This record gives sequence, C-alpha cells and structure tokens, in this order.
Amino acid sequence: MTRVSVTQDIAASPERVFARIADVEKLPERDADVLAVEVLSEVREGVGLRFRERRRNGKGELVSELEVTEYAPPERIRFVTENHGTVWDTVFAVHRRGGGSQLVVTMNARPSRLLPKILNPLMKPLFASGIRKHVKALAADCERGA
Repeated sequence: MTRVSVTQDIAASPERVFARIADVEKLPERDADVLAVEVLSEVREGVGLRFRERRRNGKGELVSELEVTEYAPPERIRFVTENHGTVWDTVFAVHRRGGGSQLVVTMNARPSRLLPKILNPLMKPLFASGIRKHVKALAADCERGA
C-alpha cells in the first residue's frame, strides 16, 4: 500500500472547510482540474453519495466514480474509488486550529494488480503533488469571504 498525507492550515472555520469538501457538485467551481461532476445516487450528501468526476490528468482526462463511505461533520469525510487496479481511499480530516482550521488529507492506494503494486510507490511524489494542488485550491476557496 502507498500512503500520502498532506497538511494545510486554512484561515476558515472547520464548519466552512468541511462544507466545501462535502459539496462535491461545486468542485469544478473551485478546482480548475475538475472538469465536471455528476451525482449518480439519490443520496446528495453524506454516506452513500456516489458521483462521477472528470478531472484533468496531465494532457488527458481521468474519470473516476467515487463514494462517500464516512461522513462526520465537521471533522471527517472519506471518499473511495477504484481505478486502474487500485482502491484509492482518501480521508479529509478537519481540525480546529486557533481561529481557523488544519486540514489533513491522507490517501491510501491499495493495488490489486501487479503493475500498480510496482508503479504506485514510484509515483508517490506525483500523487502528493496532485493532492497539495487540490488542497491549495480548496484553501483559497475557503478563505475567500471567510
């Protein structure tokens, strides 16, 4: 398994940060790499929410179907998807820090096929960079008008 963790201080309340993370339909508005989101479930918020995300991936696009498997406002939300022979399990944990928040994003990549078992550890710096970029966009969005 490959694990990546990114921490970011955000000058906004945990409630605001969590609400932004959980509102997946507005992802394209705050993250330029997310091209579109389509909700696939009748559940629109919380555990059981399933959605399809189209995201820029280098020069191409990556389409993923994600599901919220844990939802504990305003502290924790977990998204899980399976793509390219790997289960991607990502937890966004929001902690109160002074007058703002600290966000810790931990992604576990559990491969089920040989090639991802070899490549995922080698690609860990790329995964971390992508998460940092996503978290910075989220922080900027949360801090606007906070």
